[in-house]
Amino acid sequence: MKPITLKPEQERRIQNGHLWIFSNEIKSNLKDYEPGELVEIRNSEQAFIGIGYVNPHSLISVRVLTRQIEEIDSVFFEKKIIAAYNKRQFDYPDSKSFRLVFGESDGLPGLVVDKYEDYLVVQSTAFGIEKHLDVIYEALKKLFNPKAIVARLDTQVRQLEHLEIKKEVVFGQLPPMVKVNIEGLTYKLDLLNGQKTGFFLDQKENHTSTSKYVKGKNVLDCFCYVGGWSLNAARFGANQVIGLDKSEQAITQCRDNAELNHIPNCTFKQADVFDEFKNINEQKEKFDVIILDPPAFAKSRAHIKDAIKGYREINRRAAKALTDGGILYTCSCSHVIDPETFRNVVFQGLYGAGKNAILLENRTQAKDHPVLLSMRETEYLKCMVLQVF
Repeated sequence: MKPITLKPEQERRIQNGHLWIFSNEIKSNLKDYEPGELVEIRNSEQAFIGIGYVNPHSLISVRVLTRQIEEIDSVFFEKKIIAAYNKRQFDYPDSKSFRLVFGESDGLPGLVVDKYEDYLVVQSTAFGIEKHLDVIYEALKKLFNPKAIVARLDTQVRQLEHLEIKKEVVFGQLPPMVKVNIEGLTYKLDLLNGQKTGFFLDQKENHTSTSKYVKGKNVLDCFCYVGGWSLNAARFGANQVIGLDKSEQAITQCRDNAELNHIPNCTFKQADVFDEFKNINEQKEKFDVIILDPPAFAKSRAHIKDAIKGYREINRRAAKALTDGGILYTCSCSHVIDPETFRNVVFQGLYGAGKNAILLENRTQAKDHPVLLSMRETEYLKCMVLQVF
């Protein structure tokens, strides 16, 4: 493989465990490399640093795969996937549904694999991983013998890598809806067309944390998707749960999942959450617990300003709709909004509603989305539990 040379003193962050090398840190002419090509990374004195794959069209020009001299072949990928699986078995010994591979945190930058019992969903967000997908599919078939493998190659971040947007079943037979058990509840999920890979696995531990706050309470679940928050709140003793989502398909799935789990005290409504809050505030309707789990308001730094405005406003409206001493779950999955910024924005929203709050819990993504300490980019989910008064 070709060598690629860094500029002087640019190797320290990489040697400290970060896996991304940016274009302005590279001395070599990036035009000399093909997208996805494996490269041997060297410092300015030509000492070996690691092996990665390059994309001259991306700001993240090289992603580090290994710091050892080794073959990047089927054995390499099998070894990485087995290591990731063993960690999930430790964290979730009784579960068959979890995020099997979480990109950089599992040493496979740009690759996500979600396991929904006997079905696997694969996401690729980097040109280098894309070139190895066939090998990865074969490794997954060998290791897990799945009923189907779904390629969800439709995340918008792929455009930054100049990758095609598509989705397809690459192996086996996939039914329109797959029935899976997640944290003690059964869901029917659309793995090919649903949001993300069909479910928000990163929130599953936060879903179950509601058990401490919802018994006998009236709960409003905003952006409810397929009902993860709503159904957990109901099974943990909520008096009544109302779920809101603007997607008709999501609301249909929520109702089906409530019926599947024999949960009667959930009502789901197709509505724009911002518009619905306007009505709730005008009618001075109150809830004991409100859950805000919106989609990413900012998917790039260009949208941070608008995202901050959106988070501030949604938290202001929610605070006005809470009973005195009520509980607010407020979340952000926007990776470009750091935790301190999010906390300040939520405070501004509450202040705008004439409210204050006590921080009861500061939560994050589930353990199957591990945070690599040397890469703060791997910690993206913010979830604050507040008591508002």
